[in-house]
Amino acid sequence: MGIVFGFVLLIIGSSRYTSFRLYEADKARVLEEVERKIAEASGRISRDLQMFSGNMSDKVDRDTLALANRLSTEIERTRSDTKDADRQIASDIKELEDAFEVFLKFPDAIKEKLDRINLETQLNIERIWELRGDPVKVLLAQFFLR
Repeated sequence: MGIVFGFVLLIIGSSRYTSFRLYEADKARVLEEVERKIAEASGRISRDLQMFSGNMSDKVDRDTLALANRLSTEIERTRSDTKDADRQIASDIKELEDAFEVFLKFPDAIKEKLDRINLETQLNIERIWELRGDPVKVLLAQFFLR
């Protein structure tokens, strides 16, 4: 019985030892496979990230350049519009100054015309009375109207 018990113990021991070695080998193989898959995934992620960041960088550069060009165009158009508006304002100011000068001269011109009309009216009244043959009214017109 000691031999059978020893033999059973030897079989159980060798089975445990073999199972332990297989377990350790499987564990190492699974660990290597997991590390390899992690390395592959990390490499893919790194490549994708570099490609994505490169694409994003190019897109940002293109968009920034397009925005800068559009902004430059708008600035130039605004400068041109501002210069045109300045010229128009200067022209309008000149027209107003000219009109104001005419306006300042206007009362003097009106007074001169009114004086001329009054003189002509007085002369016409005198002539009318002269033509009608009334010397008294001619003298009165000369006296009161002048």
